[in-house]
Amino acid sequence: MSTAYPEPIIHKPITELNTSKKFKEVTKRNGLETLADLLQFGEPAALLQLPGFDEHLLIEYTRLLKTHQLTHYLI
Repeated sequence: MSTAYPEPIIHKPITELNTSKKFKEVTKRNGLETLADLLQFGEPAALLQLPGFDEHLLIEYTRLLKTHQLTHYLI
C-alpha cells in the first residue's frame, strides 16, 4: 500500500466499489484498477483524455471521492 495514499479504499479494486457499470468498464479498459491509479492523473479533467471517460464519469469520480472524504487529493 502506497504511503502517499494511506486510506485503504484508495487501494481497493474499482470492481468492488459502489460505482456504475460504465465506470467499472471504462476504467478496466484503460488499465485503471484502483482509485490510486485515477489519482495519479492529478487534475480530474485529465481523465477526459482517456478513451470512453466522459463528463458523466468525471462527475461520478469526484462524487465518489467526496463521499469518502478524499477530495483533498484533487489538484
